[in-house]
Amino acid sequence: FTPWLWEQRRAKIYKCLQFMENKVIMDLGCGEGNVLKFLIPSNDEVECNKLIGVDCSLENLKKCIVYCEPSFRDKEFLRPRPLNIELFLGNCDYYDPNLPKIDVIIFSEVVEHLRAEELEEVHKVIFGGYRPQYVIVSTPNSEFNVLFKNLHYGQVNQKFRDDDHKFEWTRAEFMQWCDNICRLYGYDYERDGVGATQE
Repeated sequence: FTPWLWEQRRAKIYKCLQFMENKVIMDLGCGEGNVLKFLIPSNDEVECNKLIGVDCSLENLKKCIVYCEPSFRDKEFLRPRPLNIELFLGNCDYYDPNLPKIDVIIFSEVVEHLRAEELEEVHKVIFGGYRPQYVIVSTPNSEFNVLFKNLHYGQVNQKFRDDDHKFEWTRAEFMQWCDNICRLYGYDYERDGVGATQE
């Protein structure tokens, strides 16, 4: 993939956020802070004043703290508005009523790490608990796995892209999940994707 798939994904998230009212953004399952770090330098195209990161791994959050520390460049090119970053150790299926109103939840490359029953609890928290105006969800498209010969896509011995993945959806399966969420919680959705390959 050119640029790298992770880079395309973060750029797409950033582009989506430019068109959203997003004073408070939560990255649910923030890991080591890759998406949060991407949102820190701002030319004010993303009007955010608070980032909230939640992850179930203390080790990930320790790395996230270091990763999101202001760099020399951040100090040289100050943001147009102050930014507060808060990190919380917790599971994605826990609703914290003490948090401020969340405008946007980013749920990037997390769903595939959850078992079906866990995912059901998580969408209750996101769409029934926090009820943000916008939710950005990304997950690997299993139809791309044919490009990775070592995954043996479509064969009896096929593998997922990551050993911790519990499943990998096709586009149709992902849309079916989105349709169900919208029916249950009164949301609408738009589908988009990344994954430009170098021919």
